[in-house]
Amino acid sequence: MLGWLSLECAASQAGALVLTAESERSDVRGHLAELAEPTDGLDLAGARRLATRGAFEPVPVAGINRGFTEQPYWYRISLRVPSQNVAQRRILEVEPPWLDKVDLYLFDDASGGVTHIRGGTRRPHDPRLLQHRMVAMPIEVEAGATKELLIRVQTTGPHAVALNIESWPAFYARTTRQQFWYGGFYGVLGVMLVYNLIIGAWVRQRAYLYYVLYTLAVGLMAALMLGHARQLVGMEAPGALLRFQDALPVSLLFAHLFQGLFVRELLSTRTHAPMIDRVLVLFILVAVFTLPLFAVLPHSEFGKLVTIQNLLGSGAALYAGVVLSRRGIRAAHFYVIAVGGMLLTTSIAQAAALGLLPANFFGYLQYTVGSP
Repeated sequence: MLGWLSLECAASQAGALVLTAESERSDVRGHLAELAEPTDGLDLAGARRLATRGAFEPVPVAGINRGFTEQPYWYRISLRVPSQNVAQRRILEVEPPWLDKVDLYLFDDASGGVTHIRGGTRRPHDPRLLQHRMVAMPIEVEAGATKELLIRVQTTGPHAVALNIESWPAFYARTTRQQFWYGGFYGVLGVMLVYNLIIGAWVRQRAYLYYVLYTLAVGLMAALMLGHARQLVGMEAPGALLRFQDALPVSLLFAHLFQGLFVRELLSTRTHAPMIDRVLVLFILVAVFTLPLFAVLPHSEFGKLVTIQNLLGSGAALYAGVVLSRRGIRAAHFYVIAVGGMLLTTSIAQAAALGLLPANFFGYLQYTVGSP
């Protein structure tokens, strides 16, 4: 009986991730374990004690997504290098960029010491972390050694966590490719903004002004979500500047507001579809009256409310375009083509933010695909 319990306990614990010279990128599935922090709190000693008892549950997927929750979670992973190998240097990256507080505890069994590194958008940049939009740190594991890593994550936004463990060349190659695509995204956004600003000033139509404001809101939202805003204001920014992440749900709310105004003006719904126009006006008014709640509601609850509003508002905007397109309104034809892709990608992003989809590129980064 005791033997059966020992086997069951061992099976519930995630095994160590083996690092070799051939493994430039490591899959953490089957090696990562998690534990929800009790309501009365949990310190480092208690977390490690629970880890040794097998209280951490293995994570079968590469990305964790719990939606909007402020409950802290602990994550555990062990890194091992076989004795016949040389020491391995890796970059550990914790994504996504919007996590408020990330505490990394690296245990060295040889010396018995522990290294504590603090990261996240609510904290000044720790010099031991890389100058990177994610929480990223170098790790070295000697041949024949095993290093245990505990990670505590607490955030007021969507609690989505994914770990990347890569060699320096693999990390550099991947981040370089990402920067190229992000540069293209912001470039297209800037071109669309300037183009519509010039056309709007020339023809003097409010639809272009609303689209410019919508584009600005989307650009700010993407910069906050992808971590570029923090890089721009400075990784060492103290005090109030660390609260820039609070602007993320506000920028989403403004994007939703200006999208509604743009649709009404472009498609002239007041004339062509009065009933649909009333629905759009309702969404616009709800967005206006939601804004003051930012100072009252908890951050996670406000973000969840805005996310649901944006998802429903995008659906109403697409419905307006489809109805008017079937009625032969020429502007609606082009709008449906443009907003169809946007609605699909933003719907995926909204579902990911609500915890309905896993944390990966096709989840929380979908705003950068279809928004412009």
